[in-house]
Amino acid sequence: MFYNRTDELAYLDSKFDSAAAELIILWGRRRIGKTYLLREFCKRHNGLFLMATASSGMDNLMDFSQTLADYFQDTRLQIAPLQNWDDFFLYLHEKLTTRTVIVIDEYPYLVETNPGISTILQKHWDLRLLQNSHAMFILNGSAISMMEKETLNYHAPLYGRRTGQWFLENFDPISSAAFFKITGLIEIIKMYAVTSGVPFYCNILSREPDLFSAIENRILRKGEILFEEVDFLLRQEFKTPRSYFPILKTISLGSRKFGEISSKTGYDKSNLTKYLASLEQLKLIRREIPISENRPEKSRRGLYFLNDNLVDFWFQFVFPNKSELESGNNKRIMNEYVVPQFDYYVSRQVEPIIIDLLKRDFFQLGWKFSTIGRDWDKNNEIDIMGITESGQKVIGEIKWTEKPCDRSVYASLTEKNLRIKDGIYLIVSKSGFTSDLLGLASESLHLVDLRKWKVG
Repeated sequence: MFYNRTDELAYLDSKFDSAAAELIILWGRRRIGKTYLLREFCKRHNGLFLMATASSGMDNLMDFSQTLADYFQDTRLQIAPLQNWDDFFLYLHEKLTTRTVIVIDEYPYLVETNPGISTILQKHWDLRLLQNSHAMFILNGSAISMMEKETLNYHAPLYGRRTGQWFLENFDPISSAAFFKITGLIEIIKMYAVTSGVPFYCNILSREPDLFSAIENRILRKGEILFEEVDFLLRQEFKTPRSYFPILKTISLGSRKFGEISSKTGYDKSNLTKYLASLEQLKLIRREIPISENRPEKSRRGLYFLNDNLVDFWFQFVFPNKSELESGNNKRIMNEYVVPQFDYYVSRQVEPIIIDLLKRDFFQLGWKFSTIGRDWDKNNEIDIMGITESGQKVIGEIKWTEKPCDRSVYASLTEKNLRIKDGIYLIVSKSGFTSDLLGLASESLHLVDLRKWKVG
């Protein structure tokens, strides 16, 4: 079933409705739903969908020829397939007599087997396709570094030819809830703490009646696709996946600083810098800078976090128990490790989720932020620090505990940042608030009880 992606489809529709030739670059990490999106778009506009494979260049050309023959009902092409890529683009130009969407899915595979394909496309785009208002090309790929190298970077053959680009991202927490048909915000947060809103993960886990069943049967069980997900991702993206595995594990286990990661992995500064840059480029990790930093591009206070919550979950619960799980003891691992530690695990993921909801004004506080994030120094960590478009400062604390928040939480929050003047304090709680703290709620202290919020 196809979910959401209304913004992406609206963007593609606007390009389809333009009166000019279009060359769109759509890219993003694996598992994010690029192919589903483009198949849905082609379905709506009777588009031509061409899927490249890791086979040889000639095999791809033969497959594309067959698809073209079927699409244009060309019996001659079925008998005499195209022999080279110049013929391929020339054939398309001649056949495009009405507005037509042409999707080349997994374009990096085509580049790997035909290193000159981008230059050939550039030539035909400049010579004839650019003047063909019936043409709407979409190049799609998961190999982020190759997509950028071939289509977006300054020295790329197609640089300056693209007419639009879209980096496809995860679903936000609210949109991803549609997979699970859940409405309570606390349950949505728990789900997002495992899936990060990655459509592939959501689709698999939503086949079970609840999140714990999904974890036990779809992540912890040997033979299930998510049981081997981290190994798969690294093998797909890197020639030497073992070089990156220790970094992801170290970050997942709580080492966030560059020096700590270097010490735990044994990598020197040069190699670690290179590996971290590759992981960042693939969106597997992110580097956060304190939001109050005046010169973030030169900051040495950056911390590294895993960007994929399922990868984080895997390192927390699958990797350390791999031998037990290989023996079929997923129920025992679930009951003895996952269930008792799950709330603590979620508490490590909840801050970016709440910040995302605040950006969307989900809690109807009426704040539009010009900047918002986390902040820290040697002495304090602040879960939420933001400045609204009106210049109002907001300082917040998030409590994911079983106890209601009392006045001590507010006192601690005010002590953490004595610099704030005429600002607003915010406390977000999983378990509500004591009566004495509720009595302090005012225009300068906002209290958000997560139990009271639902979607839809």
